[in-house]
Order: sequence, then C-alpha cells, then structure tokens
Amino acid sequence: ALIIGGGVTGITAALELADGGYHVHLVEKESSIGGRMALLDKVFPTGDCSVCVLAPKMNEVDSHPNITLHTYTDIEAIDGHAGRFRVRLLKKPRYVNEYCKGCIEFCSAVCPVSISNEFDFGLSKKKAIYKPFPQAVPEYAIIDSEHCVGCGLCAAACPLDAIEYDQKPEKLEVEVGAIVVATGYDIFDASRKPNLHVESPDVITSAQLERMLNASGPTEGILIQPSSIEDNSTPKTPSRVAFIQCVGSRDVQVGNPYCSKICCMVAIKNSIQIKERHPEVEVVVHYIDIRAAGEGYEEMYIRAQKAGVKFIRGMVGEVIPEEHGAILCYENTLGVDNGGMREEHYDLVVLSVGMEPSQSTKSIASMLKLPMREDRFLAPAHPKMMPVETVQRGVLVAGCASGPKEIQFSISQAADTASKVMNLLSKGEIEVDPYVAEVDAGRCVGCGICT
Repeated sequence: ALIIGGGVTGITAALELADGGYHVHLVEKESSIGGRMALLDKVFPTGDCSVCVLAPKMNEVDSHPNITLHTYTDIEAIDGHAGRFRVRLLKKPRYVNEYCKGCIEFCSAVCPVSISNEFDFGLSKKKAIYKPFPQAVPEYAIIDSEHCVGCGLCAAACPLDAIEYDQKPEKLEVEVGAIVVATGYDIFDASRKPNLHVESPDVITSAQLERMLNASGPTEGILIQPSSIEDNSTPKTPSRVAFIQCVGSRDVQVGNPYCSKICCMVAIKNSIQIKERHPEVEVVVHYIDIRAAGEGYEEMYIRAQKAGVKFIRGMVGEVIPEEHGAILCYENTLGVDNGGMREEHYDLVVLSVGMEPSQSTKSIASMLKLPMREDRFLAPAHPKMMPVETVQRGVLVAGCASGPKEIQFSISQAADTASKVMNLLSKGEIEVDPYVAEVDAGRCVGCGICT
C-alpha cells in the first residue's frame, strides 16, 4: 500500500498495515515525518506532551521492516487502478547521506548562513544545514540548497564524511494495490486579514505560540513579548495576552465559511498553560462562539474560567500595532452597555488561525481524479456512511485531507482506512471493470495506433 503524508494520520495507517503483514510505502514531502503534531507543545484535552506521544511512533515507522520510508519526496504521477497503481516518485537531494547521526553541533556551528526557520514559523533562525526539530525522523540533517553558499565548511567539520554536495534528484517507481491519502492541512495565512496586522512583532499566530510554549522551541518554553527581543533588551513576559478567535475560519471574505473545529480548544489549552506558568498574566479570549463539543472539552473550558481566563463575546474589528503591544478594537455583546466598540491595550495578541486544504491535497486530487467539496477539501464517497472511502476504488482518505478535525478523529480514520485496505488486499485478486481501458502515460510513445 501507499500512504501519502507522514503526519500522525499517515503514521498510524502505516503502522496498522505494517503490523498486519502488508508492505507500506510512506511518502512525506518534508524532510521529517511527524507533521503538525510534532511541532505542538501539548494536546487537548489531556494535556499530554505532543511529541512524547508521537516520537515513539515516528521511530517505529523508521525501523519497521514492512515500511519503506520516503522523506523529502514528491509524487509526480499516479496511474492504474485498484490492485495495481503505478506511482512515480521524485526523491529530492538532501546533500547529506545516511552516515549522518544528527550531530548538527559540528556542521551547523560553522555554517555562515542564517535564514528564517519555517518549523518555528519565523520566530527563530536556522543555518543552511539543519535538522528540522530535535526529534526529527530520519534524524540526519539536510542542506537548504537555495541558501547554501557552497563554502565547504560543513563538509570539513563533519567527522563522519556525511556531506555529499553532488547528490542528484532520484526518480523511483513503486507499484501498490491501494492508496491512503493523508495529506493534512495548511495553516491559514493571517496576512490575508490586513486589519489584524500580523506583521507586527507582538501580533503572533496560534502556531507561533505553540512553538513558543514548546520546550524545544525558539524560547525554550518561555512566554515572551517579541518586541522586547527586537530592542535587544532582556526578554519581557507580557502582562496582558489576548486571543482572537476565528481568524481564517467562518469568514466568507477569505473564502472559508467553515469552522476549523480545533481553534477554540487550542486557545483554551494555551490560555490554561499561560496561567499555570504565569498566574499573574491576564489572559482574555475574544470569541464569536465557544465550540467545545468533544469529550472533556466543556470541562476544560470551565477549568480555564476557574483559572482566571476571561472570555469576551464579540468580533474584533481591528488590531492597532504599537511600539510594544497592540490596541484591540472590539465589541462585547454580553457587556453591561449592550455592546458597543471598546479599545484595550495588550502586550501580546494571538491570532487563532484555522485550517485550509494543503497544496498537496489539491495536486493528489488531480492525479487521482478525486472530487473536492465546496470548502476545497477532498470529498469522501458519502460523508456519513462512507467517510473514508472515495469514488475511486482502492483510494481512501483520512485525517484533515477530508476536512478539519482533531487528532483523535484523524487517528480513528487512519485505523479505519488501514482496515479497509487490508480487506481489499487480502483478497489476492480483485475484479476490475473490463470495459475501461487505461493508458500508461509514462510509457506511451504517442503513436496513435490504439485510437
């Protein structure tokens, strides 16, 4: 089987199938598996350390004899049908070979290039040779060819001769009986809401806050006011923090009328963490509706209120940046003055950004001729009765590729897809439609004789 996407959904599906005796090709476009979950601090509602839960599964994928892991690999084309899909892969060069042990303190220390770190969502810098995050799998480093200046210092510093500047892209072809699409989601780009001024240093996204609260993140888990670092002064803990909900969700102006489902609970989880670490900090959540409908969610919402987190119902019209912090212009529909606009200064503003379909989801849908819903996520065969099947036999979809959902539902769908793949592949032989011919585009010479 082929699993497209190495997040928690793809990892779960791969391990279920591999443990069942089926060989799995797990393809991930990034240099490490783990997806978005690997970058989180804690998960709701249990408060478990995210990577502590996920890392053992990541390592199990890497060492499982029934799993072939293809990281930093793109899918170029998919042909065929259930029982015999032919998939062409392009493995991009890392310029670092398998002898690397991830000891980047040697090579990264001598690299003269510093660039923005996308794994910390721009809150930190990385070198042109780097490891995405401490628990990355595979653990060896990668060279950013776009920014590498070819100085050769990393090769000279590496004690294992693991640097290979002459690596080339490698084309592969695999044949599989079934495909699971687990391409995840993209985070909404908050710059599309110019009235919220995410370019201001003290206006950050919920994804950036997750990295800030993470012990392996850019601030080692310490909550800081970013503008205080820019002033080259001692990092300052913000005294007032505001969360703005539904940024990029339930918003027809940006083309996303749907709810992203996780944003309310992410804000509640992070507000509790802030109050636990800094009880003196005032935390306010500006919301439209609090959607806490999962198991243990309402209890977590109540716990946040008891911890001192304030909840203000109403839209935020504008964020006005200041040298330090920002002013929020908002309404309070439950206030004693029966609404009306107000202004408040906050040291740190957190935009709770929602989910959007990933670019990978769109390209895979085109290759497999899968229909997409109005919200641009993949459409299952039936949203209620067949939530993981698609209109193409042998192709299943799980996790956020088919719409926003929490981690536990993504894991549940991954197990469901694995079960259905086993049912299909265990038959040994399947019947295909004899009236539908197919052309292998990769081998066809275009002679026209068949037509």
